[in-house]
Amino acid sequence: MGAVCVDAPTCTSDKTCASVCAKDLGYCVACNVAADCPAQFLCGTDHLCHASLCQTGACLSDQFFACLSGGSGYAAAKACNDGIACSVDACDKSAGCTVDTTGQAAVQACSDGNACTLDVCDPALGCQNPAAAAGSPCSDGDACTVADQCADKACKGKAMDCGDGDACTKDTCTAGTCSHSAVTCNDSNVCTSDSCNKDTGCKYAPQDWAPCNDGDDCTVDDYCSSGGCYGGGQLDCDTPCNNGCTASTKCQYGTCYCLPAADGTPCGVGKTCSNGQCL
Repeated sequence: MGAVCVDAPTCTSDKTCASVCAKDLGYCVACNVAADCPAQFLCGTDHLCHASLCQTGACLSDQFFACLSGGSGYAAAKACNDGIACSVDACDKSAGCTVDTTGQAAVQACSDGNACTLDVCDPALGCQNPAAAAGSPCSDGDACTVADQCADKACKGKAMDCGDGDACTKDTCTAGTCSHSAVTCNDSNVCTSDSCNKDTGCKYAPQDWAPCNDGDDCTVDDYCSSGGCYGGGQLDCDTPCNNGCTASTKCQYGTCYCLPAADGTPCGVGKTCSNGQCL
C-alpha cells in the first residue's frame, strides 16, 4: 500500500500542534530547533528530525576533530602537540587533546641518570633536573661506604668502619669486605728492637751496647747507644808506621797512611831518615 500524504495542520502557535508550530510557514512541523528533537538528532531545514552526524569528537593520528554544535559535522582538526618534547600528547575523542607531564613516560624522557636529581617535565620549560632533597638515600656505587646520601646533586657515603681495635693490624675494605693484615714494624735501625703493641702500635726500643757499624771505616768497636751507632775508638795507625822515620799518620777509608819524616832526620845511632826509611 502506498504512502498517503496528509496536509500538515495549520497553526499560529505551538498549542494547536502535537509538536511545534513553524510560524513562518503557518503549519505544524516536527521541529524548529535541535532542542525539539530527541537526543542525538538534529532539526533539518525541512523541519524534520534527522540523526546527527557525530555525537563525540574523532581522532585521526595525532589530530582531534571536535563535533560542531548540535553534532551536524566536525570542526577543523587540531594537532595534539604542545611543543614540549618531554610531554606525552594524546588524542581522546571525548576529552580532545590531552597532555601528560607527570606520568612515567614523561618522567623517563627527562631522566639524567642521576639518583640525586628530580626528573621533572615542566609544561613551560621542558625537562628540568633540580637537586633531590639533601639526605635522600642513594648509592655511590662503592661497596665500602655506608649511609649514602644525596648532597648538591651528588651521592656521598661514609667509609665503612673496618677497625678491629688492634693497632698491630692494617684494616682495609675491598668490595664491601673488611680485612686485617699485620703491620710491619721496622725502622731500619740496628740499634733498636722493633716490636708492636696492640694498644699503641709500633715500638722501637734502644739496644744499648749492641754491635753496629757507624759507617766510618776508620773507627773500631762500634756500639749502639740510645738508638744511635758510635765508634768505640780510632783505627791504630801508629803501630804499622812506627819505624822511626814517620812524622805522622792518618786513616782514610780504613787504610793507614804513614807520612815520612824529612830526610836527614836522626833515627838511631849514626842513622838518619831517607825516603821514610832509617838508614
